Amino acid sequence: MNEDGEGPETTGSSAPSQFGGLSSLQQEYAIAQMWKAAVARAPVDSDRLTRVLTANDFERHNWRLQPLSKPMPIPPPDRVWSSAELARIACGYMASMMEEKWHALVHNECLRFHRSWTGYGIYEATFEPCDGGAVIVGAVVEGDPERYARYDDVTESQMLEFLIDNWLLEHPGRWPDLWTSGTDDARPAREPTEADFEVWQLAKVEVTFGDIADERADAVICPTSPALSGSGGASRAIHKAAGPRLREYLKEFSGCEPGQAIATPGFDMAVPWIIHTVGPRWRGGAHNEAHVLASCYRESLARADEVGASVVAAPAVATGQYGYPMRAAAGTAVGVLGFTPTHVDTARIVCYSVPSLKAHRAALAQKNE
Repeated sequence: MNEDGEGPETTGSSAPSQFGGLSSLQQEYAIAQMWKAAVARAPVDSDRLTRVLTANDFERHNWRLQPLSKPMPIPPPDRVWSSAELARIACGYMASMMEEKWHALVHNECLRFHRSWTGYGIYEATFEPCDGGAVIVGAVVEGDPERYARYDDVTESQMLEFLIDNWLLEHPGRWPDLWTSGTDDARPAREPTEADFEVWQLAKVEVTFGDIADERADAVICPTSPALSGSGGASRAIHKAAGPRLREYLKEFSGCEPGQAIATPGFDMAVPWIIHTVGPRWRGGAHNEAHVLASCYRESLARADEVGASVVAAPAVATGQYGYPMRAAAGTAVGVLGFTPTHVDTARIVCYSVPSLKAHRAALAQKNE
């Protein structure tokens, strides 16, 4: 992307131009008219704050979108997008919570996908009109490994198409083949393994009232400190139920960073596994607390997958002595546990107080709407 925020100079298009014989000014005019017509056809959705999202809409909701820092060309998806599809694409998409992962908008006649967590731009696509609708003639992906660990070109093209289908057109798209071979892949080409063909799912989220130490599950999540001391309420109860062998076992670890998670045996507990995670201390919300809390649940699901847990029970992480606001924490817990691909069948949030129960049930009801 140029420094002034305009579209990428190198499109990486593998599709033939639809504008043979037209000047660059005429081409720009035709593209602008294409998007103008798409906006005019944009469907009215009562759930939207505005029919067609703009950069100003994201700014008003405190989402800070950043341009790609190192755009790298990828092959455009090879298909024609109908006029009706282009009208829905023009609407864009604003995540209601960071766990939804993606924002999308058309800005300067260019479709852009941004991570909701960081605001980083990841994909950009340039459309041109054609018979029957429009085609993508240029596409780029973020090439900075500090911002995005990219796959090979073909897979990234599939991912762009998948995002358009799922986030903007609201119909299931084909999940990309993440083992696709490529010549300039940042992740080396390899033969597919059994893990590549595993079926991932979204866990069923439940909210119950009780004591996390009494849960019957394959794994329980244990909020803890960076020193793995287990000093909080839920952590203290889990350590007591697991017995002294847990504390001895934890001495083998050097600690755990906020947002990370480690798995240990359950020892004397009725569950085979305990997943320890360090939540954020609430400091007003401007110190990356939401990202760290979401990472706690996401990393805990990753550890659960590693140990083969089917049912996972979790308390309301960071809402005790760490002071995370209950309603905000509930939205994050339900969002991450319910929208993260996993092999876990059921993620059960166990609430120890009535306010916690009400907050998590409200968040679950909103997710299921």
